[in-house]
Amino acid sequence: MYEDEKQKRIAILQAEQEAKEESTAGKQADEFLRKGEEKYWTRDFDGAVAEYTRAIDLNPSSFAAYHDRGVARYMQEKYKDALLDLSKAIELKPQTAKLYESRGYAHMKIGNMRDAVIDWEQAARMDPQLQDSLKVMIDYVGK
Repeated sequence: MYEDEKQKRIAILQAEQEAKEESTAGKQADEFLRKGEEKYWTRDFDGAVAEYTRAIDLNPSSFAAYHDRGVARYMQEKYKDALLDLSKAIELKPQTAKLYESRGYAHMKIGNMRDAVIDWEQAARMDPQLQDSLKVMIDYVGK
């Protein structure tokens, strides 16, 4: 589970790097994003959320910071907050399949099975590599 999540997060960070403008605030935001990653991987989710929030304060267009804060909030079992962050990440970068996949899990945790399936189907259409694993989840929650 952790290895898959790590790969998703690396993909998100790589996409963010391509989209980001070079600026002092952007570099500072990247540093907070990096610190958040460190805290996340040591399971310090409160610390991770704080660092991601600092990154968002400096760079409110950082879809990766919203995604990562959403995932950290998910790990804190704050699913509604996670859903808000993941939705904002999608608003900022709607062509990123992993964002829909992550939001689908948040929907599932708060009982929005229909919305979970919609997000997972969107993610699978966007990234064929996700089709098999998401089919399992779609079958699990039902339509």
